[in-house]
Amino acid sequence: SSGVDASFDDVADEEEADTELDNANPEAIAAPEVAEDAVSAVDTTTAATTVQQPQSPPHSFPEMVSVSSPGKALVAGGYLVLESPNPGVVLAADGCRFHTTIMFRQPCNTSKEGGVIGNSINATWESVPLDVYSPQFDKIFCYYLSYSLTGGDGDDSDDDSEDVLRLQPRTASYEPNKFVERTLLLAFGYLRQSLGKELFHSRFRQHGLNSNERVALAIKLRADNDFYSQINHLKQRGLDLTPQDVESLEPFLPCPKDSEGMVIVNKTGMGSSAALVTSIVGALLQFFGASSLPMIDGEMTETVGQEN
Repeated sequence: SSGVDASFDDVADEEEADTELDNANPEAIAAPEVAEDAVSAVDTTTAATTVQQPQSPPHSFPEMVSVSSPGKALVAGGYLVLESPNPGVVLAADGCRFHTTIMFRQPCNTSKEGGVIGNSINATWESVPLDVYSPQFDKIFCYYLSYSLTGGDGDDSDDDSEDVLRLQPRTASYEPNKFVERTLLLAFGYLRQSLGKELFHSRFRQHGLNSNERVALAIKLRADNDFYSQINHLKQRGLDLTPQDVESLEPFLPCPKDSEGMVIVNKTGMGSSAALVTSIVGALLQFFGASSLPMIDGEMTETVGQEN
């Protein structure tokens, strides 16, 4: 386990929730198209997603959702597709997927990170702890998702998302991740506008937001091994540098670190950024009931309960 995985276990009375998050089925539902990056281009690759329970009635939300999106191999087009009418051709890599799991749980312990900072903007705003776990990069990003309870009803296209929704660091030792943060703000902004402020707020209120014991919206990010070079892991195990030996490795291996403890990221060019964004957005839309993604037959019963 990486340091981030261990931190899941450090939260008191959350062993059952940890098991659910760690064992979330990464391969169970089919989803919409893949976004090329956090804020712009759209890819034609099909994504796949996972929901951990049968489809719910309106305004009844799932307890946990996992969404996976495929990597891709670029055949032709490249950045030329950003200018009409240039075509592009990509192939989805079904065995190479990025996974996002979302559930409510106790907030990450930030007492060792210089203390908690950030709070509600004023009495008309609500702030919800939001924790993004990235075990393969040995990181936890702790935020407050703050949103207005009164401003912008979701029907006014002129509403500025900055006026009704903000993402604040929750620790003094804040390390920004603008790529993920931009994705979260855009997705939450869309959800608040499409659902309306009352239904958006009710999603958090259903899980103890107004009780004495606060809960956090926990988002766990995991990538299949093919997105990153596995040479170090193969050498450590005395394995050959072959596709067969790569497939034999355990899933979601952490990225190696240098002598100073810095994570070394060697990407393989399989579109991890687009897959990351798509899985995050898809998971949030499903978790908040803004989309209904079909389940892949048989996948859930085959993988639930396995350690990921």
